[in-house]
Amino acid sequence: MSFKKAGGCRRGEIPLRTGPGGASAKAIADRIAHPHARAWAVATEAIAAECEGRWRDAQRHSHTTIQLFREAQTDVAWEVGSMYAWWLLPAQYMAGNLAELAEGAPRAAADADAVGDLYTATSLRTYLIPKMHLVAGHVERADAERAAAIGKWSRAGWHLQHWCDLQARAEIAVYRGDGLAAVGAWDGEAAQLRSSLLMRMCMIGVQTRYSLGRALVLAGEPSHLSRAAKLARVLGARDTGWAQAFAKTLHAGIAARRGERERALGLLAEVAGEFRKIDMRMHAYACDHVRGRALGGESGRQLVAAAEQWMRAHDVGDASALASSFAPGFATEN
Repeated sequence: MSFKKAGGCRRGEIPLRTGPGGASAKAIADRIAHPHARAWAVATEAIAAECEGRWRDAQRHSHTTIQLFREAQTDVAWEVGSMYAWWLLPAQYMAGNLAELAEGAPRAAADADAVGDLYTATSLRTYLIPKMHLVAGHVERADAERAAAIGKWSRAGWHLQHWCDLQARAEIAVYRGDGLAAVGAWDGEAAQLRSSLLMRMCMIGVQTRYSLGRALVLAGEPSHLSRAAKLARVLGARDTGWAQAFAKTLHAGIAARRGERERALGLLAEVAGEFRKIDMRMHAYACDHVRGRALGGESGRQLVAAAEQWMRAHDVGDASALASSFAPGFATEN
């Protein structure tokens, strides 16, 4: 099945949208009525939706794909595990569907353990489960789980699971407020990341630049901010709303660090609205929380209160820490 060029991808990257070949594959799979073939055809729709930031569609197509794989009644542990690890659970995280994530991620990991699927178990425990723990405020548990998982993985080569672990270590450092440690983690394995060619994958490229960019904003030196601005420009050049929103978040933090308070607050207000338009509620409320603390006064308190109400309802453990990790660079008004 083929893919057509999409503007959201940079040169050399895997494109996003399924083209006529994908539709033909689905038609053929439907005609032969083979669940495994039909599952792969629907999986392309889930993958395309995820890369484009259509989180509801990604979840819907992922659920359908998993059901079709299971109906195939063959050895589909890898296929089902991969749909959970790379597409369904990440879409739930991005959309702020945290109850579903908290229920589904441990269950998927346990299912992988039960059949000896080290690939899926390692992927989940280095990619999604650390993020789940950070949302709940369990920083030490996030660090312990990713360390135990990557310790069982191969040390030969540098794989997608190594990227997951690297991102987890950087995100844990950002959550702790240690931008220099996060930058050091990314810079320390930059050569391996570059030679792995994983940055040609749109999902990896966007998440890497956003994570490193936030670490650089948090580190805060002029050289760090210049690097962050370059990453923000790359993200902003894409035609996917989530990458552009990540770019604007970085620009807001950079402006705040450079003392451009009004511009920074304006950008943060804009990006909160943009996150809402693309169903990224957790990120939207994080921006509101940070902006409210930076504004101070009654209007600021109202923003913080509304954000914390949503976060409490979704079992966020430490609203201030999570919000600051998503939108670093802002000082708090007294």
